[in-house]
Amino acid sequence: MNDNSENTIDFSFKPVTSASGNITEVAYHPESGTMAVRFSGGATYRYENVPRGKWDEFEATFADPEKSTGGFFHRHFRNKEEFPCQKI
Repeated sequence: MNDNSENTIDFSFKPVTSASGNITEVAYHPESGTMAVRFSGGATYRYENVPRGKWDEFEATFADPEKSTGGFFHRHFRNKEEFPCQKI
């Protein structure tokens, strides 16, 4: 049975102010290990099983112009089996 409880998570999005042109906002729900990423085209995706430590590393890129939020996302989350994603 598929539990859809994640669909009701109230994410508090944070703006991404790094040089990333593709990712505009992100959110993390620590109790469920669920991350949401909103892209510049308006689509939002939910990623499951994200450990707090990995989120902390990702979050460190948001306001740092020396770090690439998009690069980190592509290296660590995009198309990774350990972080199943779904468009929301």
